[in-house]
Amino acid sequence: MPRFSLEVSRLPFDPVCGKKVKKSELKYEYHGRIYYFCSDECLRKFKEKPSRYIMEKWDENSC
Repeated sequence: MPRFSLEVSRLPFDPVCGKKVKKSELKYEYHGRIYYFCSDECLRKFKEKPSRYIMEKWDENSC
């Protein structure tokens, strides 16, 4: 596997749109975890309602 592919697979993803993103200034800490975003728009949407974009509790029946 090419080295580049390994590096890309380790990139964080934007929880709003799902794009892989580089760690940048577009970030937000929520419940002790840092989330990164591809745009100001995605960051704004996340801040308005984080629970819409992340799963805080794992439901045993969801898998």
